[in-house]
Amino acid sequence: MLRLIFFFLVVINSQVFASQETSVLVTTRNIKKGEAINEADLAYEEMQLKSNKNYLSKMDLSNSVVRASRNLESGKPLRRNDLYVDSAVVHRGENVTVKFIKKNLSIEIPCVALNNGNVGDIIKVKSIDTNKILSGKVTEDGSILISNS
Repeated sequence: MLRLIFFFLVVINSQVFASQETSVLVTTRNIKKGEAINEADLAYEEMQLKSNKNYLSKMDLSNSVVRASRNLESGKPLRRNDLYVDSAVVHRGENVTVKFIKKNLSIEIPCVALNNGNVGDIIKVKSIDTNKILSGKVTEDGSILISNS
């Protein structure tokens, strides 16, 4: 009787902890934290997994910028918390064009963004030529608009 109970427990435990073959997304290269991820960086792979643990089995990268929330190792399955959607149009440290518009006069100067910003946000930028700090509105094309109409 004791053998039967032991056998029964072993069979149940092996079924509970049995690996399931699942198709999951894996990275095709090492990706650093904050780096943008594109379709070429991902592949589907069949893996033996003991549990689901929020592994990603599909993802649509067509309408948004997806970034790594931590350093990702090549060939490892992706989890939901490994990625985040970046909605900012302009990112801190990025080179941007500032457009000054006053009546019929328009001037463009190269600057560096000092903040992240979405369309319509007012952010600070630093002129590359003069090191002067300016504030302007982020436009859809990623430039910064300073107007004085």
